[in-house]
Amino acid sequence: MIRRPPRSTPSNSSAASDVYKRQGWGIFVGYAKTLRQNKGDIKFAGLKKEVLEVFELLDFTNILEYYKNIDNAMEAFK
Repeated sequence: MIRRPPRSTPSNSSAASDVYKRQGWGIFVGYAKTLRQNKGDIKFAGLKKEVLEVFELLDFTNILEYYKNIDNAMEAFK
């Protein structure tokens, strides 16, 4: 009989969870690039404090635009 060690899953591994979070942010960056190549854009509005901290920590402020509220984000599209 062969026994294998238990697999690491996002529910029991903070390292795996961190990887998924970074990949999630990477999806937004890739999506923004695709939109901009097609004369579109993506803007973020009303980010929670914790999310904004990560946003700034990863230096996405130079890549992705964020605004305090939806009205400001919508105005930026004009």
